[in-house]
Amino acid sequence: MGEINLQDRLAKVSGDELPTNCIGTALFLAGEVDIDEHIEPLHAKTYLEKLTELQAPEVGSIITWEEETRKGLSVEHAGLVVNVDPILITHRPGSYFFDCNARVVEAIEFRMVDMAYESPIAVNRYYRPSSRIVV
Repeated sequence: MGEINLQDRLAKVSGDELPTNCIGTALFLAGEVDIDEHIEPLHAKTYLEKLTELQAPEVGSIITWEEETRKGLSVEHAGLVVNVDPILITHRPGSYFFDCNARVVEAIEFRMVDMAYESPIAVNRYYRPSSRIVV
């Protein structure tokens, strides 16, 4: 298990040069992928199932909004927890359907993000990345 400096990763997030989304950016910031690029919502579980699922958020954990679909569990949104009291998240706004290359928003309150992505069937899950995240 290595150590990932969040500020170093933020300096390398994709702008307009590569198509990306919230899932690709969250996994990139956490050090789980080498390139900040688009990852399909149904394909995100391929990465997440290799990580330890947590019962509560930790600094550096990946947070997801997940829904069960006919094709399986789909990650509808993802970000990185950068503080736990209060819960603050760094994420790329937008979704699979719109504005996928929006600029990354740092340290926004969980409730603000949750209001944008909540759904009656969405579940929040937290995952511990392979590397320790230094914020």
